[in-house]
Amino acid sequence: MDYDPDLWVQTTDNFGQIALAHRQIEYCTIIAWSGRGLPSDAQVTHESRQVGNVYYDINTVTVGDAVKYVAYIGGDKRLLTGFQVSFQDQQEQCLQDAETILATLRSFAAEPTITPTFTLEPTITPTLTPEP
Repeated sequence: MDYDPDLWVQTTDNFGQIALAHRQIEYCTIIAWSGRGLPSDAQVTHESRQVGNVYYDINTVTVGDAVKYVAYIGGDKRLLTGFQVSFQDQQEQCLQDAETILATLRSFAAEPTITPTFTLEPTITPTLTPEP
């Protein structure tokens, strides 16, 4: 992924994970998303759409009337990953700027291959012949 270092800075979140923090919108962050439990009063809406060349399953988490964060899970057929975009204010601008970064997701991994096959070398089984 590519990001504008004048708009985003790499830092760590409260748990020591790498995060991108928006330089102009307080509390607008992007972190690797690993999924976790939700409060019982949370609502999740799902949407699938393309951001750049990447298809994402986009999950918006709302508690009460407030959107708490948006999770983007997607990839490029070689890579499947997820990100959480969090914010307190300026939700639309934060998400728009985050999607600019998420649109650049690409993997450099080789095409996936099927598990290699191998052939066993024939083994010689000794035979015993009884002596007369």
